[in-house]
Amino acid sequence: MMATGICAYSAFTHRWGEFVPKGYRGREKTERLHMLISPEELEAIDQWQHSNRVGTRSDAVRRLVRIGLIFNIHADEFRRVTRDLINLMHEQMLGKQSISELRVPIGWAMQLITVGQLMHAERKLRQTGNLETALEEAEKELVKARELIFESRKSGSKPVRARDVTSEFV
Repeated sequence: MMATGICAYSAFTHRWGEFVPKGYRGREKTERLHMLISPEELEAIDQWQHSNRVGTRSDAVRRLVRIGLIFNIHADEFRRVTRDLINLMHEQMLGKQSISELRVPIGWAMQLITVGQLMHAERKLRQTGNLETALEEAEKELVKARELIFESRKSGSKPVRARDVTSEFV
């Protein structure tokens, strides 16, 4: 009986003939997070979970935390770029220019592309749940948008139209 127990234990400690220390078996260690959530917040999490087809509530909370962390990194830049763009559009509209002819300076266009990249990454993260895939897709969109701006610069250094830059991400 004793020998059988040792053999069964050794079967769990070996992978393809290698000894794996007990602390390194299975999934990575995670931490429990005990927190109280209001009924309104819990209902919002459940609605988000069902609308994004997430299996469990804990997985929904994990994904929402990832989305929040991604946004938080660039939140100040997002607010500044949005405020600058609104001010620019307001100034141009006071000049009675057509909305289709609004122009965005190259620096702001690059910042808008960055914001668009974040929005695209967040959308892909909701769809797939895989952060790496979401960032790779967003990087591809960023490259496309940058090529559009550089082509515009080469053709005569004219500022890029706002609709050309943001149409990729809306």
